[in-house]
Amino acid sequence: MGIRARLRSKAVARRTRDVEAMLVRYPRLTSDENARLLALLPSIPLLDTAIIMADEHLSKKLDAFYLAHRDAFAARWSRLLPVIIVLALSVLGPLSP
Repeated sequence: MGIRARLRSKAVARRTRDVEAMLVRYPRLTSDENARLLALLPSIPLLDTAIIMADEHLSKKLDAFYLAHRDAFAARWSRLLPVIIVLALSVLGPLSP
């Protein structure tokens, strides 16, 4: 494994550990920690998210966090909607007769 891949994987692992540590303490987080958790969650690998969801204690904390911040997560999806539409049209366009 190259040095870049190793450094990147260490950074990803660190983000996942940070997310887990904050979830353990949730809801007793500062506003800065809440914002950091909100920023980090989408950036951790799906496998790590699945492992967190499989953990009985952390999954409850993650659910509570998502419920408390559902507006922020919904806003992210609404920003992606135009991209999804353009991609769908670019795929469907050549299929049209």
